[in-house]
Amino acid sequence: MQGAPLVEVGDDVNASGALLVSCFPSVGFVSSIVAHFMVEKLDLELVGGVRHPNLPPMCLVQDGKPLPPLRFYAGEPICNMEKCDKVVLIASEIHIPSELNLPLSSGIIDWIEDSGVSSTIMVDSFAHGIESLHSIFDEDPGTDSILGLDPRTLPTTCSRESVSLF
Repeated sequence: MQGAPLVEVGDDVNASGALLVSCFPSVGFVSSIVAHFMVEKLDLELVGGVRHPNLPPMCLVQDGKPLPPLRFYAGEPICNMEKCDKVVLIASEIHIPSELNLPLSSGIIDWIEDSGVSSTIMVDSFAHGIESLHSIFDEDPGTDSILGLDPRTLPTTCSRESVSLF
């Protein structure tokens, strides 16, 4: 099993036409927070994971059960977007060792092609200097929302002072 990472997803998962959301950790673990939020709010079920001996020997324990370090969740949520009948989400809290980046990517892409996933989105983040402001530009004039978030109510400029966690 020293070769490619083993992507195991339940045979009963129908991902044909699904939206795949990948959430691998980066700055501030934003993607991991997003993944947990989506799993809870979209009522996604654990359907698989990835194994490889070179992945860090750690796991998330939830309700007393160990979970794979890279997990696949799936479900058929009620979405506010067209063609969003099925969602598959890949979640992880571990940083992937650099020697596994290419084999893991290839394994996931192979699974995407075999399963018929239609679209993919990657959730990621990056750091700005503490004094700099960051503008968020959205050229979509629509007022559609995802998960009940109205884009008209979201801040267009974020700074340390304008973002409150409590």
